[in-house]
Amino acid sequence: MDPLLRASDAGRALFFSSSVAKTRPAFWGAYAATKAALEAIVDVYADEMENTAVRALCVDPGAMRTRMRSGAFPGEDPQTVPAPETIVPFVIDLVRPDRQPPKGVARFKDRGQEAPSIDA
Repeated sequence: MDPLLRASDAGRALFFSSSVAKTRPAFWGAYAATKAALEAIVDVYADEMENTAVRALCVDPGAMRTRMRSGAFPGEDPQTVPAPETIVPFVIDLVRPDRQPPKGVARFKDRGQEAPSIDA
């Protein structure tokens, strides 16, 4: 995909991570390791693309009402976590061609009292 991104006026490479990349809870080793590795690869790629129109970033959506989450937390009421579509405006804003995406991981928080944040 790199050649296609470089051919664009404002190529964007967006990847989804998870807080487990940093929190590393018990029994989540493989998942945590792959998310931590993803964040490292995206950070390096973002640095490599600094002098181009390509921008790369990771988004941590936080808890979302997904099939994966319901399997990981079978006792949780799914109505207590946001539906995946709630993150769409946040993601669209991050990849706008007129915006410089943040460095680090963009963390989406939808708890009513917190705004989305960017963690470097």
